[in-house]
Amino acid sequence: MSGKSSNLNLYASDNLAVKSVHIVSVDAGVSYTSPSTVTMNQPTLAVKNPADASKDVPDLLQKLKDMTDASNANASDIATNTASISAESTARALGDATLQGNLDAETAARTSADTTLQSNIDTEAATRAAAVTAEGDARAAADSALDVRVTALEGVDTGYETRIASLEAQVAALTA
Repeated sequence: MSGKSSNLNLYASDNLAVKSVHIVSVDAGVSYTSPSTVTMNQPTLAVKNPADASKDVPDLLQKLKDMTDASNANASDIATNTASISAESTARALGDATLQGNLDAETAARTSADTTLQSNIDTEAATRAAAVTAEGDARAAADSALDVRVTALEGVDTGYETRIASLEAQVAALTA
């Protein structure tokens, strides 16, 4: 889709067959063509002295130079800013990647440590439970062995009591 355009041809006053300036305006851009081509994109251009436009040519050339210098400076600033933004963006991306790597490593280390700790707790709990069971079994066996010995000693005591009663009966019979 083309924009609105205007064409203006100016001819030399001494030779109407030769175009001296061709001006084309398309939307906001204006192009000036003369024996040497000059292109300028400027919203407005004012001629200071319409009666003697030749005095405005150095001003026009200076304006064109100023605009070109400003455009080059802007391009340089844009390039510098773009490079700075790109460098900062790269640094931040690398920093983020490093941070994420560190977080992932720390998470893995903590998860591993938690797993190891839980395993150690489970092992200790099982060991303590086994020790309590073994101690209970040992006490039960010792109690059983003690009961056997007490029963044996009681049997011996009963035998002594019977012998003492028999001896007392004999002594009583002899002293009577």
